[in-house]
Amino acid sequence: MIMSPCRTSPLLLAILLCACGRHPEPPKPAEPEPVKTAVTEPPKAAEEKKPEETPTPPADLGQKVLSVEEVRVESVEDEPGKLTISVIGSVNSTGWSYPELRMRSPQTGDGTLTFDFFAQPPAPNDIVVHVLKKVHFTFTVDKPAGYKEVKVVARTNSMTAK
Repeated sequence: MIMSPCRTSPLLLAILLCACGRHPEPPKPAEPEPVKTAVTEPPKAAEEKKPEETPTPPADLGQKVLSVEEVRVESVEDEPGKLTISVIGSVNSTGWSYPELRMRSPQTGDGTLTFDFFAQPPAPNDIVVHVLKKVHFTFTVDKPAGYKEVKVVARTNSMTAK
């Protein structure tokens, strides 16, 4: 049996539509669960604000700074028995903190106050830039009897001021 082309087209169209089938409808979104609210305490009355605390330096202040660049010694005007010592030093990277002068045991009769200049280096996992940076430290000490000068010692040099 030979079919005419007029009958073949509707038949092919019907076969194609059946083969494709119906597409399932997308699933409906689930109903949202009711929101659960947590019970919270009412805000407390205004609490006293603590003053910002200065960070405490580590117990071990690590290493001497690379070099001493400047040392200034001045008598304190209000207190004639005291000296203000200001020091500027260099370190070899960013990230150094907590500069400190540590006094050496005084030499008897020599009149020189000798200090080692230390600072805390950056932590090993800190990202640092290797460039010379300045560290500053100023403090006041009692002027010893027979005082002549102040000497500050770093890793690569020392400097004296009167």
